Amino acid sequence: MAWPALSDFQDAIQNPQFCFADGDLRSGTPVYDRMGLPKPISGNFASVYEMKCAGAQYAARCFLRADLDQGRAARYAKIDQYLRDVGLPYTVAFEYLARGIRVRGEWYPILKMEWLAGDTLDVFVRKNRLDSALMCELSRQFLQLTIDLRSSSIAHGDLQHGNILVVDENLRVIDYDGMYVPGLEGLPSEEIGHRNYQDPRRTTADFGPDLDNFSAWVIFLSLLAVSRQPGLWDTLNGGEECLLFRQEDFENPQSSMAFRALDTVQDDQLRQLVSSFQQYAASSWGNIPPLEKHWADHVSPVPTAWLLPVSPASEPNSGVPRWLSELMAIGLCEEPRERYEWIEGVREDLQGGRVTTTIECGRCGAESDKSLVYCANCEAALLRVLVECCHCEKFIPCNCLYCPCCGGEL
Repeated sequence: MAWPALSDFQDAIQNPQFCFADGDLRSGTPVYDRMGLPKPISGNFASVYEMKCAGAQYAARCFLRADLDQGRAARYAKIDQYLRDVGLPYTVAFEYLARGIRVRGEWYPILKMEWLAGDTLDVFVRKNRLDSALMCELSRQFLQLTIDLRSSSIAHGDLQHGNILVVDENLRVIDYDGMYVPGLEGLPSEEIGHRNYQDPRRTTADFGPDLDNFSAWVIFLSLLAVSRQPGLWDTLNGGEECLLFRQEDFENPQSSMAFRALDTVQDDQLRQLVSSFQQYAASSWGNIPPLEKHWADHVSPVPTAWLLPVSPASEPNSGVPRWLSELMAIGLCEEPRERYEWIEGVREDLQGGRVTTTIECGRCGAESDKSLVYCANCEAALLRVLVECCHCEKFIPCNCLYCPCCGGEL
């Protein structure tokens, strides 16, 4: 009998009491899409359904491929046990259910996982890319995540935007289909990872603790570059199944648009790191070291200053506050002439006093420059200074009555 397709799983999950053997899932209700069908989150390996159960939410992960070598259950058992033993804060508890879901009268395995409510990494970066301090903190957290995984001899195998969630501003990783843990030596990889995060020369024969080296560089450089120059997200069309890099950048690093764009960032140390990655991408497969080892060999001690937000005082004084300069750099208008006229109009408003450049602290009431992330008086976190227009979805100053891009009333 042919393995069920995504639509088969979707049809079965409409009747949880009939299709599931697990008590929690049987009593649950799937989240539906606009068509009134269970809403799948689909990848290359599985489709996932959110199940709302009594007092908890679970993910029912249905495999889209048959287990040809009959080793899936044993593989997941080793991953489950090892993750429980090391107890890292980034992973999610799961249970492999051999009698997981009944489709057309036959039982198929699934994974039952804790459901995490949060944004995928690409969505979180898109929403918060103008917050330099938050992007730097995200970079620091991701670097620590990769160090902790390596120190535990774990490789996720498919680090990418869709498998990293930001939950309450903390990072969690999901999807363990391609994960390596001790005890799986000698086995092939179940997958080769997302094309925009992996070395194009990787194959299923490549499976071990160094699997994440390449994707770690891709993600860390992207996050750190956005923290330094938010406009890169728009310049490189970030969020289109990637952060800043794509597969073609790894196939031809010397002619890559992404590498050229990152080389314009006004941060000498970051540009050195980008140059090193460009050389690694052009070298033979398997030569790229872990991020922390590269620093130990080439930059000692680890440059923690890279993970600090850019100081507004270090930028040239143009008469325009830093938060507005960053907004201009993104290019809110499509045509250069429109962009120029919009920027000039904002400058006239600034000179005429029609746009405020300070923000009141919600804790102590003191006025602080909008370029600051924390109050200059009491160091409390200040409110975000940008909002998304409900008409054109562009980010604009939060004190506008009308959107300067589309003219819509806010």
